[in-house]
Amino acid sequence: MSCAQAQSGDKMEAFTCLPVDATIFSDRIHVRCAMPYKKDIYFFASPMANREEAKLIFKVITSAMFNNSKLIIDFNPEESGQGFSCRYKDCRVIKNQ
Repeated sequence: MSCAQAQSGDKMEAFTCLPVDATIFSDRIHVRCAMPYKKDIYFFASPMANREEAKLIFKVITSAMFNNSKLIIDFNPEESGQGFSCRYKDCRVIKNQ
């Protein structure tokens, strides 16, 4: 999952997540991590706008979950996906390339 390339000016970070839940919604897929990034960010999400990419991310998440493996999730800590129900207070957008 760790394959992001930052756009110039983007502040990218990587977070090691032990996935405990993966869910598909009509507008996004998301993963809930056992421990938060900082103190409140438990969720990382990808929009369903690109269904093939979302399905691939979901497969990686569920594979890690079932194998009790950790994920390294690349994301911009200042970006949320409020347009697809990834709230700023507890969710960040997965950057996948």
